[in-house]
Amino acid sequence: MRIERKDAMPLSEFLFSFKGRINRLQYLCYLLMCLLVFGFIFLMTAVVDYIGLFVEVWIVLVLSFLLVWFCVSCIVSTKRLQDINISGWCLLLGMIPIIGWIVLLVILCCLPGTPSSNTYGERYY
Repeated sequence: MRIERKDAMPLSEFLFSFKGRINRLQYLCYLLMCLLVFGFIFLMTAVVDYIGLFVEVWIVLVLSFLLVWFCVSCIVSTKRLQDINISGWCLLLGMIPIIGWIVLLVILCCLPGTPSSNTYGERYY
């Protein structure tokens, strides 16, 4: 059986649409990009705090970014769950302290997706 390769998912659909599926590699790359962005924000926060300029503006910008990041992370994590053929509602496991976080991390980062189409559509590669 030959699996046809589909074109890559557009970035706007990747970040802002619940439609579609993403595999482990795409999800881990998203997590790496988040880590890099948060590292940059941490460094910029230290610089802004040291200089003492625009602290209130910086706080508003960072809080706005965190709100957008939270929404985008929910969308991306839902797509990863859909790749495993699990409903996005399972993200609510993250509300259970420690055990829920560990279970959700293992599900999102370790379980392979379904190799062919599933309830949530075709797979992007």
